[in-house]
Amino acid sequence: MKKTFMKYRIFTFLLFLSFPTFAQKGKNVNIKGIVIDAKNQDPLPNTFIYLKNHSEFSILSSNSGEFDLNYPNLFRTDTLVISLLGYQKKQIPLSNLNQKINQISLNQVDISLQEVVVQPDESLFEEFFTKVIENIPNNYPTKKHQLNALYRRVSTDYNEYTKLVEAAVLVEDYDYKRDIYHSKIKIEALRQSDELGDVDSVLIQSFQRLSEHIAKQVERMRANSMINEGFESNIIRYARSPNSMLSKENYKVAFFGSSRFPVYHSLVGTEIHGQDTIFHIAFGNTDPPKGDSFIKINSRNFAIEEFQLTSNGFGKIEFYVQHYMKYKEVKGVYYPEKVEYRMMRFINRDIGSHQVDIHTFWFDDVQTENLQKIRPRDVLDRDFRIETRSFDYDKDFWERYELIKKHPLDPSVKKSLERFKSLEKQFEENSKNR
Repeated sequence: MKKTFMKYRIFTFLLFLSFPTFAQKGKNVNIKGIVIDAKNQDPLPNTFIYLKNHSEFSILSSNSGEFDLNYPNLFRTDTLVISLLGYQKKQIPLSNLNQKINQISLNQVDISLQEVVVQPDESLFEEFFTKVIENIPNNYPTKKHQLNALYRRVSTDYNEYTKLVEAAVLVEDYDYKRDIYHSKIKIEALRQSDELGDVDSVLIQSFQRLSEHIAKQVERMRANSMINEGFESNIIRYARSPNSMLSKENYKVAFFGSSRFPVYHSLVGTEIHGQDTIFHIAFGNTDPPKGDSFIKINSRNFAIEEFQLTSNGFGKIEFYVQHYMKYKEVKGVYYPEKVEYRMMRFINRDIGSHQVDIHTFWFDDVQTENLQKIRPRDVLDRDFRIETRSFDYDKDFWERYELIKKHPLDPSVKKSLERFKSLEKQFEENSKNR
């Protein structure tokens, strides 16, 4: 049976349903407000409002310009972004907002003749998306390539961060027609913190046995290696599979739904990148969409430059998983720049969206010529579980590593993880050369 991304989603769902209890508690913050036109004071509906560093927490303003955004107190140091087509984007630190009603005014943008573009009308969305799907074979890799990447996994539990894993990796990938499971990952260096979460080792062992049993029934998709799991969450990478939501067979159902389960769309903004116009389209099963699922499309070549898909539940069952991809164009071909995967963490019976693993890849420049192949003995096994003291810790390497300088750890994460001892001490104690 052919491996597919759809089976992976079924597998994940089955794993989730196997747990008997689900937590609903947690300390959240509500930011309420109204968005208005700075000149005439009119309310602005369908304004896209989200957290800058945690865009899964987002919402569109109502017809009266009002919004009520709920997010964990854990992200209190983040910034609120307010964006609407035809207006200047505004960014406000959350610390500058009050707990009552915030009135936010936006200034209209004076559009020059060079920036006038034809915008997709609501009735033309289907034609627009059809062109996106038709151009996927032209826009994404058609030959072997390598990418240097920084992998980071951060785990949360209510208002605290509980685990950090960072790795410098080399990724060797192929033509996007080829199955992603043929790609290779080599770990150059790895470091990790202590586990500060309340871990139930007996439950985890039961979960592992259950996952192995279910895997035999659906031909296991989910990698045991957290690094492979994060890399293989890239939905665009699966686009040429017949069972992908981006395939010619499935995209209409995925983006337009059916008469019984419709999917709604909203053009929430445009961006000008050089001579290109990028359309930002939110979609979802509410009218208007919440904004936590969206796609950004280049009108020149109909390439997907950013894509975020969020699942928040199955009926009354609490569930949370999110996929985010950002691509960049290199000589007419789009390669990943950032891939992020967020999913509920199963470490004890206090299960809920307050416990999340956040896997992030930041990719460096792509190499397509004169590649030095990753040797078989250096390839990270998809079944390898990274345990404490699995790798040596080279402090000098991390101080020199350019990608960690480009993407430093957020200070709030560092502070939370260091509530008992420094990260440096934790890295040393959890290393193989301890």
